[in-house]
Amino acid sequence: AAIRCWKYVKYTKHYKLTYSTFNTTLQFWSDTDWAGDKTDRKSIGGFIGMLFGAAVIWKCKKQSVVALSTAEAEFMGLCMAAMELIWLDMMLRELEVKPLMQHHPLTLFGDNQASLKMAQEGADTTRTKHIDIKYHFLKDLVRTNRVNITYVDTKFNLADLLTKAKPKGPHMEDTIRVLGMKK
Repeated sequence: AAIRCWKYVKYTKHYKLTYSTFNTTLQFWSDTDWAGDKTDRKSIGGFIGMLFGAAVIWKCKKQSVVALSTAEAEFMGLCMAAMELIWLDMMLRELEVKPLMQHHPLTLFGDNQASLKMAQEGADTTRTKHIDIKYHFLKDLVRTNRVNITYVDTKFNLADLLTKAKPKGPHMEDTIRVLGMKK
């Protein structure tokens, strides 16, 4: 793993994030690798927030509980991303970043349709009633129209980069370009 990290740093040391005033929409992408940790079977969740044409915030973190399904892991990942999305939106509003003042609801992309349904429709069934109360925060954000959860195909999910190893090549180059990095 250390060698892979070193190669990544070596490969991307000439890249930098490049911002512009072209895209003033705050958007987040969320993804989770279900049961990715082989030792304790906890999932790894990640998100990327984009603004002004480049990444402004990103995070990758092991979830604190074991998810019983992909949908549950993705739902918890969406919740983690939504909390950061709301925090960043509040901070930018407090700083009075004018181009952002009119964009509501905020957009959060995810690639698992079952987790999106759980957030949007509150699919409370016997299979989901065990999910911790703190994750129902996301349902409330969707219900009050503060966050719009939107499906995105896995191959277009920017946060996929944070939860799975990607081979060097065209896909890596595309990802770097989409994240707003340039040489």
